[in-house]
Amino acid sequence: MSRLIHTSAPGSTLLLGEHAVLAGEAALVCALDKRIFVTLKPRDDQSISINSELGYYQCPLSLFTQPNTKAQLQDQLKNTPAKFRFVLAAIQQASQINNNRLQLGFDLTIRADFKATVGFGSSAAVTVAVLGALLRHTQQKQQEVNLNLLFNLAYRAIRAAQNNQGSGADVAASVYGGLVHYQPQLSSPHAQLQQHIQTLKPKFHYPHIHLIYSGYKTPTPVVIAHVAEQFKNKPNKLTAIYQAIAQCTQQGLKALTNNAGVIEGLATLATAMTTQQVLMTKLGVNNDTLQNIIDHLTTDRNIFAAKISGSGLGDCIIALSHTATPPRLTAEHAAQGIQYLPAAICPTGFCYDH
Repeated sequence: MSRLIHTSAPGSTLLLGEHAVLAGEAALVCALDKRIFVTLKPRDDQSISINSELGYYQCPLSLFTQPNTKAQLQDQLKNTPAKFRFVLAAIQQASQINNNRLQLGFDLTIRADFKATVGFGSSAAVTVAVLGALLRHTQQKQQEVNLNLLFNLAYRAIRAAQNNQGSGADVAASVYGGLVHYQPQLSSPHAQLQQHIQTLKPKFHYPHIHLIYSGYKTPTPVVIAHVAEQFKNKPNKLTAIYQAIAQCTQQGLKALTNNAGVIEGLATLATAMTTQQVLMTKLGVNNDTLQNIIDHLTTDRNIFAAKISGSGLGDCIIALSHTATPPRLTAEHAAQGIQYLPAAICPTGFCYDH
């Protein structure tokens, strides 16, 4: 019972397609070279423990092994600490497959290259890393993980933990790595989502990106609710914005995959990013803090474009550059908690660490 299982999954950030991806449009999402690491240690009793920088949590295995309906599983999660909800949702999903091979408990130790407060798709990354460990834990014999299965389980876990919200774009980046073209295909209101996932191989090297943390983060469900409220009487206007964002994503995809030169490709990508930033403002997810960061970045001659990355109303700004040299921030920025977060696009998705 002493075999340790080590896994890791990358954080992520959206390049193009925010919000529209929730309506079934495509997005471009980047896996980052900042990872979450999970160690699973089997136990010989019926207890589960979780230990991370967020704290410690313990519960009985029986919480997850009893037959439950989908509604009961979601109610179960609502009664758990919010900071452990994604980990527990991952355990839930693992308990529903393979004839429930979670026969004995385990200890999970979680550490990260980055703080959960800065975003970076930490919820998706930890969900993927935990599920990967549990899939290996329940195998009769050691084998490589089925990435498509891992994605589907993690996607369901994320939505269960977020009251059926979430596009799955960050999950795709954490599972497959690199730069991902992702599109959930909504065939009907009641149909299961069928995703299109393509890991891109740009004609030139991965573009240099720079991430600036705004000093605070508004939870994604809160931002989504804010947008819904803003447009509750203007559905056609919201649809038009989503379609325009989708066009930005398509423009960015072409920039990354066509045969143009590096500078021309970056210029086209920059145009798509700048256009989407205007659309993010129209959605109502921009504010003075974010706009001031963007305005500052665009005075840097090395920066081609800058926009909100993620849902908005806080979190990160992503900047596109032709160089790895970080943009300069001011003492005033530092006083506001605004900080540069070193990160780069990384080709490695989920993996078992040895």
